[in-house]
Amino acid sequence: MKKPRFILAVILFAALLFFGIILPILFKKDSKPKASETPSTTQVVTTQEADAPEVTYQTFDALDDFLAQNQITALKEQFPLYLQTKRLSTPQTVTFLSDETVYPSAEETEFFFSMTNGEKVPVYYDHFGHFLFGKEKLLLSDATITYEKETLDDPSALTTKEIEQMQEGGYMDTTPEPSMTVTDSTAAVDRSKEVK
Repeated sequence: MKKPRFILAVILFAALLFFGIILPILFKKDSKPKASETPSTTQVVTTQEADAPEVTYQTFDALDDFLAQNQITALKEQFPLYLQTKRLSTPQTVTFLSDETVYPSAEETEFFFSMTNGEKVPVYYDHFGHFLFGKEKLLLSDATITYEKETLDDPSALTTKEIEQMQEGGYMDTTPEPSMTVTDSTAAVDRSKEVK
């Protein structure tokens, strides 16, 4: 191969590496948002719970399809604070509208609740685990909750059969089925003889 062609081949190969591999990596790093950032449209509101109105919750059982029980409890604790920021001091009834739940983005779930006065209140649940109330996305509690995973401290008390029925984390995968009694097993053997 002649010297000018060799130099041209090396230059083209270097350009290919730069534009095909290095440049896309640089663009990916710049476009990713940091995971520690909270949404820029939220406002943290501090209120006192003593002035919060009394709230009655209806059809909150349907929230079990979307949230864990501890998250539903946290939502119920924050609703009186939201009503207080809206200057509503009369007792309110909050009804969950499960049919209107939408997913505006991959990181958010938007729930709708109907108030006593007929107003629809959107509540956003983001991927950070925060509830954002109203169209203005008010953040009433920025506390991060960490849940401990239950573990077995003494695995020596388990038998081999019990271990086989457990998941990898040490929790029961399925409930154990009741074992067959002696009369059931002999009846099954008798039926198999009749079939032959």
